Amino acid sequence: NEKDKFDVIVIGSSHAYRGYDPRIFEKNNIKMFNLGTSGQSLLNSYYIAKNYISSSNCKLVILDVYDGALASDGLESTADLTQNISSAKAAVEMGLALKDPRMFNMLTVRMFTSADVPMYVDSSYIGNGYSEKRDSIKTVDKRLYNQKLEINKEQIFYLKNILEFFKSSHINAVAITHPSPKEGNGVNHEKFYHI
Repeated sequence: NEKDKFDVIVIGSSHAYRGYDPRIFEKNNIKMFNLGTSGQSLLNSYYIAKNYISSSNCKLVILDVYDGALASDGLESTADLTQNISSAKAAVEMGLALKDPRMFNMLTVRMFTSADVPMYVDSSYIGNGYSEKRDSIKTVDKRLYNQKLEINKEQIFYLKNILEFFKSSHINAVAITHPSPKEGNGVNHEKFYHI
């Protein structure tokens, strides 16, 4: 509900919606909502912020970013969001910004299915945009961390745009990244950190 007011709004990928528990914030008298979604790229975050976040409904934005956010093309998350985001304006802006002809198909599907009930319900959904996933890892597959990070210049463009949007809208924002496992690729992280 765009009329609700929050002390903190979190935005980003699954690191965001599974990493920031509103119940913990609430214990400290901080009202928080999580706008994270699976695979959310900075392109997606920009259009979500632009259409849902303002200085009148939010005191602080936590923008969760990580190495992979700068490498994504945004196709997967844009396909999901164009089908499920409540704002048709945000869906169209996001789809067109992706510059991929497949988005016309996604927007057409949205038009014909907008009245349908959701096909998927997250069984781990807690509330205020947060999904809890309890898991543990005994061994880490190091191959996941040995891939070379290919920076997508479009994502850097949207990182700059979202930060400029927050600044021009007088919204306090902080960019945060989750701690990486010790097996993480230091070269990739340094490249990300430099940007």
